[in-house]
Amino acid sequence: MPGPSDLFALPISSSYNRIVQFVTGSIYDGTGSMMSSSMLTYRFEIGTKTGDGTAIPIGSKGIKSIDVNGTAVSWTLVSDVAATVSCSLWKSNKAIPTSANNIFTASLTSAGTQLGSGSINVAVAQGDLCRFEVMSNNSATYLFLEVRII
Repeated sequence: MPGPSDLFALPISSSYNRIVQFVTGSIYDGTGSMMSSSMLTYRFEIGTKTGDGTAIPIGSKGIKSIDVNGTAVSWTLVSDVAATVSCSLWKSNKAIPTSANNIFTASLTSAGTQLGSGSINVAVAQGDLCRFEVMSNNSATYLFLEVRII
């Protein structure tokens, strides 16, 4: 399995943040036709270290520099427990992104949900900075958001 590279996370007390990227292979459309022979996945992974069930607080959780030109085509958000969570990804070219740079919001909207996914169509360029922001969270102590780029 490919390993992590280019790790840069904003430190947050009593929490851990990991941002990794890895090549995941080919991507196919719904008919079985290959859309791209290579896809890059960026994963923003966060959690609390306390072990006492404390939910991840809202706010910025990390920034990742994009290494390629391409199109972000899909996202997946996973929680350790059934939760109501909303996370956004902000993107800016060579500047720290703000809420004005929101490119999509990923949500788990049902208390019985631990997995969410969706399609997007957002151009990304080498040097873009992406910022992972937790907008709301009622109970998740671990989350990861994956974004796939072709």
